[in-house]
Amino acid sequence: MSILSSLSKGFRPYFIIIALIFAYATLPALRLQPLDRDESRFMQATTQMFESHDFVRISFQDEPRNKKPVGIHWLQALSVEAFGAVGERNPFPFRMVSLLGASLAACAVFMIGKKLFSAEIGLVAGVTNAVTLLLSTEAHIAKTDATLTGFIALSFFALAALRFGEKSIWKVILFWFAFGMAFLIKGPVPLMIIGLAIVAFSIWDKNWAWQKPLWDWRGLALFAVMILPWFILIGLKTNWQFYIDAISQDLTPKLSGHAETKSTPPGLHLLLSPLLLYPSSILMGFAAWVGFTKNKDSRVKFLLAWLIPAWIIFELSPAKLAHYTMPLHGAILLLGAYGLFENGFKGWQKWLGIGLFTFASLVVVALPIALVYKDMPKMLPSATILAGIIGVGSLSALLLFIINSKYSGVMAIFTALMFSVLFKGQFLPNVPALDVSGRVSNQLLALNLHPRLSQGGKLPPLVGAGYQEPSLIFLTRTDAKLDSVVNAVQYAQIGAPAIVEDGLKNEFIAKLNAKGLNFNEIGAPISGLNYSKGDRVTIHIGRINKK
Repeated sequence: MSILSSLSKGFRPYFIIIALIFAYATLPALRLQPLDRDESRFMQATTQMFESHDFVRISFQDEPRNKKPVGIHWLQALSVEAFGAVGERNPFPFRMVSLLGASLAACAVFMIGKKLFSAEIGLVAGVTNAVTLLLSTEAHIAKTDATLTGFIALSFFALAALRFGEKSIWKVILFWFAFGMAFLIKGPVPLMIIGLAIVAFSIWDKNWAWQKPLWDWRGLALFAVMILPWFILIGLKTNWQFYIDAISQDLTPKLSGHAETKSTPPGLHLLLSPLLLYPSSILMGFAAWVGFTKNKDSRVKFLLAWLIPAWIIFELSPAKLAHYTMPLHGAILLLGAYGLFENGFKGWQKWLGIGLFTFASLVVVALPIALVYKDMPKMLPSATILAGIIGVGSLSALLLFIINSKYSGVMAIFTALMFSVLFKGQFLPNVPALDVSGRVSNQLLALNLHPRLSQGGKLPPLVGAGYQEPSLIFLTRTDAKLDSVVNAVQYAQIGAPAIVEDGLKNEFIAKLNAKGLNFNEIGAPISGLNYSKGDRVTIHIGRINKK
């Protein structure tokens, strides 16, 4: 029995896959500061549910967050409660949901591979999915994407079992549970991905009968019980404004190209995919080979139906973010693993994979240097050393791929692990310029001016002019007033902690003076990079006093 066959038995694949996810993502999840802007918005909204005791409405400070359903907030709330961390503003319990979601995603890919092909192919696909740059990164960020990917992959496992395995009612229940969870997390996205796949596969395979068990009333009833209560309650509690805002402020701008992200032409997701799948981009050539040569096989049709229709939609959509296609990556790696076993590590597909792996490796090696060379030159030596370590590992893996060494995959996985641990877990948390909010929060605490942690949390709300990142609100207190100069002055109270960006300081003081107040600066200013805007900032910290 080969080593791979031995590792594919019993619970070993699940242990290996989950261990890899946690090895890649735990240290960054523990050490990285709250990230702007989406992660901190999600964590703050969940925190406010505990503060308001309202687990139906989603709000960021006083503003309704009528964009996505409530699922991720409920899961984060369960995690925070389980850790006993309510009120602590510690990112890790929130991030644990993404760690588990990413683990579910990679394990479900293994299960699909085992169902369609063999346990060995499933293990290769599951492992290569677990270690990809995108999934292992989303695994330590407290937002929807890793968890959504997990439940979508679980839905596809249930579909694969219904089409290629037993017609069990439990697989029907599993599908509707997984789909219900995905729908509670991101509404129309899983509906689009899974719905298109079912229709495309049924048409292509000329087989609609396989779907019949799927529509069992017990599965439909479970789905209804899961989603209808909240979707009705949120409508009633917001006078149906949730749906108006979700369509007009979230969905429509993305489809029309007027979202926060700039409209980009088709092809961006394809261009980014070798990097996002690194180091597993080595399998992309084999996935392409299977797609071209094995597309009469119903199992391959199933995977292509999962991949192609939704990918086209994402490419045609004007708004594009790198993580949008992550729920489709499992299909690519399943096709790639099947191609590797079916034809061996040879042919044009091998060299295409090597080329894509090389491209991704060059980008990954350059990342530490590119991050610091302009704005943080003092960190250039350590960034260069880190880039050298990753470069040596990537080059070693590349040479082993070229000579068909059986250790090539292990070296690629180990190199990607070093990147995750050393770059995301060690290097990034030690770049002070990237942690403006954390340093401001720490200085407020040192000055006995922290709104939540100083003087029994009885200080007036923090006011701020200029710097408005959600991470600082999450780290301080929900009632923080970070706004324009005019609004910050309006909210200012005697004794309140205050922050102001350097370029707005004189205007802020002048308007305070006109109101009979003054800004008493205390301690040294905090300088760093507001990476959400790409701007360098200097923050002055002090207290509002009577003039």
